[in-house]
Amino acid sequence: MLMKNKLIRRIALLASVIMLLTSAVNTTYGFIVTQTDSLINTFVPLSSNVSNIVINKSVEHSLGNDYKIPDNIAFDFKVELGLLYANTSLKTDKGDIVTDKNGEFTVSVKPNIPFKIEGIDVGTKIKVTEIQKEGNGFTVKDGAIKEATVSESGGAEVKFINTYNPKAVSLVNVTVEGTKILEGRDWQTGDTFAFILESKNQNGVWEKLSEKTVTFDEKNKDFNKFSFSDIIKTLEFTKVGTYKFRMSEVIGNLENVDYDKSINTFEIKVTDTDMDGMLEIGGVTAGQNASVSTKNGNYNVAVTFNNTFVPAISEPDDISVDITVNKTVKSTGKLSITSAGFEFVLENSETKEKTVLESGEDGKAVFKLPFTAKDIGKTYTYKLYERNNGIDGVTYDTSVYDININITEQNNMIIASVTVDGKGVDTVLLEFENIYHKTTPPTGDNNITFWFVLMIISAMSCIALIVLDRKYIKSLKD
Repeated sequence: MLMKNKLIRRIALLASVIMLLTSAVNTTYGFIVTQTDSLINTFVPLSSNVSNIVINKSVEHSLGNDYKIPDNIAFDFKVELGLLYANTSLKTDKGDIVTDKNGEFTVSVKPNIPFKIEGIDVGTKIKVTEIQKEGNGFTVKDGAIKEATVSESGGAEVKFINTYNPKAVSLVNVTVEGTKILEGRDWQTGDTFAFILESKNQNGVWEKLSEKTVTFDEKNKDFNKFSFSDIIKTLEFTKVGTYKFRMSEVIGNLENVDYDKSINTFEIKVTDTDMDGMLEIGGVTAGQNASVSTKNGNYNVAVTFNNTFVPAISEPDDISVDITVNKTVKSTGKLSITSAGFEFVLENSETKEKTVLESGEDGKAVFKLPFTAKDIGKTYTYKLYERNNGIDGVTYDTSVYDININITEQNNMIIASVTVDGKGVDTVLLEFENIYHKTTPPTGDNNITFWFVLMIISAMSCIALIVLDRKYIKSLKD
């Protein structure tokens, strides 16, 4: 019985030693083993000597400050914690995550949204590797593997930076076409027209990309169509942005042809909204004098150039408008005078320039006003009146005629439309009548009479002197 009790005490002592050693080794770690299909250790820290692990992800790109990284963009990381964390359920801000038998797991992290693992023992060495994907445009900067040790003060933080460089995009889904129309005459052999396509570079300077021509060909119904699609489809763009293009006609020297001087513009927008590793065409917009149509994701830019044939027209011949004055004199006394020698004034109402003519023996005075093609579309206004020169016995006509002359063109001829005092006339003939009243011939004025009397007295004095002189000479002889 004593031997039996002693054996029991030794077994109890051995059990106590085993429990003591077990508790000494496991002062920090504690696991609760649960019966599941596979063995999963749920990590429960037994002391405060733990901290957190943080994985930060950022992306550098040239898409502009306003660019928003799509929500579906995320990066996969392999996290290695060691065998101590094998088959362990970890608390993270993405929920509980279970490691594999090696203490590893993978997680997806979005840019600028930190991923945190809580309650990792201080001193734990971690290894984080970014899992690379080919062709997505992202490249890890400064290495894809980061290692760190969990510290008591700051835990452990690993940072990954990716640079994003999408592949260039070609304008394979864009066509640029033009049509030439000639108006005013039929196409003729030798008719050729040229067109250029230009793009604006980064310095704002237009650069010529290509030149196309159309030449009349009666056997080809589409001879007047041209396309820049071949050169457009070879262009590549490596950056997002709006790219400007323009088409214009080369001004030629085809006789009597008015060339189309319009500038036809369009813009191509390059975008990367999905950040899938390749730029894309975000749209094609028509500017002035161009149109854009879209079908099945393809863009077609269309431009029409119009040239007009204007037959050469010789300048119309000059014309002259005659303004004729007919002067008459009505005598009311016994004497009469002719209608010649009276003066008439034609005055330009705008410039005040005056032209003076005298009536001839027939009483006529003709003002000739020349007009040329330069006067077409203009209106000239004149006043015509007689000048009072104060001839004795004459009562002058005080009529003043208002004359308007409007110059137009019809059938390559200059047309002058004339109105006199507001009434239209075909022939300008203006009548002036003066009144002359005299009953006796002119006898001269007092001065004439004076000189006539003086002449008689002088003559008589001369005769008297001559007679006296002869008598004196005779008396001397005697």
